Amino acid sequence: PSRTLIVAPASLLYNWQAECEKWLTYQSSIEVFSRSLQFRQKDFRIGLVSYSLLSNFDFMRRFIRAHRFKWDLMVFDESHFLKNMDAKRTKYVLAPNGLQSRAKRIFLLSGTPVVNRPIELYSVVKHLSPATISNMSKVEYGLKYCEAFRVDRYWVMTGANKKTLPELGARLRQNFMVRRTKEQVLFQLPEKRVSLVIINSSATAKKLIEETLNWDEANLLRRFVVLSEH
Repeated sequence: PSRTLIVAPASLLYNWQAECEKWLTYQSSIEVFSRSLQFRQKDFRIGLVSYSLLSNFDFMRRFIRAHRFKWDLMVFDESHFLKNMDAKRTKYVLAPNGLQSRAKRIFLLSGTPVVNRPIELYSVVKHLSPATISNMSKVEYGLKYCEAFRVDRYWVMTGANKKTLPELGARLRQNFMVRRTKEQVLFQLPEKRVSLVIINSSATAKKLIEETLNWDEANLLRRFVVLSEH
């Protein structure tokens, strides 16, 4: 039986668990990992772990020791969380001997693979498919796609070279990126539903709401300043 590890922000782990339970066509045990690594099920087939836990060296060391086998599949949801090459979680995951080295296949999922600038793609592409960028060093990549320039001993790579970006996009799509636009997937989604949910508030809550609605902008600002000071 295959084993799958899903890495996602902590807020999405239980969404993943619910969707796995909903859509899997076979019975499979699911384990959501916590910092204690106290497993509820030893023979699980799907593991769920958060990026925040992967940033913890002690957890990663114990996690790798406890799972010496090769995962059949690793899924990294919101993979732009790995954009910073200097971040601990990026190193623990994408280093040559990191977590990704224990997977037969890897999927990186993101609706925003480039949050702000082209350099944010480098860490993922360099580790998973270096041939896509011709094994460029970070400086070479920065000079070609980010209009990099040097200030003293440091390279600044916060820009974007509009002339070479189409080439980068073509390289990504040709080698490993699958892009789907809203027009291509919208018909697969259920229709939008709007529901009015009436919540019965306590007398105290109703009083606070009425007071807030009756306040003018100056009063609201003073209230905000008081709360901020506390």
